[in-house]
Amino acid sequence: MLKKLQITGVFSLFVILLLCSCIDLEPKTSASPIKTNHTITAFVDSGMGPIDGALVTFEVISGPNMGKVSIPDSGECSPIDCISGPNGEVKWTYTSVFVGNDLIVGSFLDLDGLPVESEPVEQLWISQIPTLSEWGFVALALVLGLVGILAVRRRKVAV
Repeated sequence: MLKKLQITGVFSLFVILLLCSCIDLEPKTSASPIKTNHTITAFVDSGMGPIDGALVTFEVISGPNMGKVSIPDSGECSPIDCISGPNGEVKWTYTSVFVGNDLIVGSFLDLDGLPVESEPVEQLWISQIPTLSEWGFVALALVLGLVGILAVRRRKVAV
């Protein structure tokens, strides 16, 4: 809500009293391996302080997970119902099996019932670098040991 007050006198002075509802998401940019959790935090504010009791919706608006939306009471949000607490904060955690760059927005309805949307934030999903498990190291050691034994035997036969 934007209110404009005009004070007249020798000088005209316009005072803008900004009582706007807004939502801010953090982090602005992030990168994570696929198949891991990424958490976005929304802060809802009335211009006078945090808003308690706002239902926040998160949505991936572009990228490999486009169309993914937060679902209250599914365990994706904290608080679980995606409703802001006294600090005006809601967290949403999601994951991806696709490599790519997601753009995410958060939104809620202000006291007048009008939608308020955040600026988009960016989540880059990268492929995981394959690693060897403990058993992989054991197998690799056995293979290298066998190759070494065969190389030594081959030298002895050639001499």
